[in-house]
Amino acid sequence: MTTSVDDVLGDDPSAKTGSAITVVAGAVLVLLALSWVLDLHIRLGLTVYDEQPLALAAGLSMLIGADILSRSAGSVLRWPLLLLGVVLCAIMVVIAVRYPTLTVTAMMRPSWLVISSSVLLAGLLFLVWRTIGLTLALIVVAFAAAALFGEAIGIPSMGFDFLSIYLLMDPNSLLSLRCTSRCRSSCPTCCSESCCAIPAAASS
Repeated sequence: MTTSVDDVLGDDPSAKTGSAITVVAGAVLVLLALSWVLDLHIRLGLTVYDEQPLALAAGLSMLIGADILSRSAGSVLRWPLLLLGVVLCAIMVVIAVRYPTLTVTAMMRPSWLVISSSVLLAGLLFLVWRTIGLTLALIVVAFAAAALFGEAIGIPSMGFDFLSIYLLMDPNSLLSLRCTSRCRSSCPTCCSESCCAIPAAASS
């Protein structure tokens, strides 16, 4: 069963009007997209990877989603939901800023990245559940559980630290960090060009 925007917001007209957070974040999101389409970074002589504006856009989108939910929630949940959106957006901003070094540090699985990835993915699952529906969130949880505990039934498994970073960094996951060129120079067991070093290390 899916959840519509009207189901999330309810009948309260004030919940459907944009708050300052949603308006500002939405404006920044539009300006970010326009600047990228117009190659503004090239005109200014800046080196920007594709994944950096992607991370910023994902963070802003999660902030907007959490803000919309917070305005339709009760007084008890309003501030926790808003705080969740701010934290998720802040994590994506850090990832965007530190992206050039993450292509190397992701292979070492630093604790701050494992924790940040776990919080980000858990928060994103919650937002998916509340805005889209429980079904999609449960499907993601089921596949994650299979990756963690599937060895007993013949499914290759990996540790939680590998999985949390993999779900964030792999080209087929939330953020496409292109680690391949850096991985090949430092990890002789790195897999094919379409994969990140995280799953390669997990299977070695």
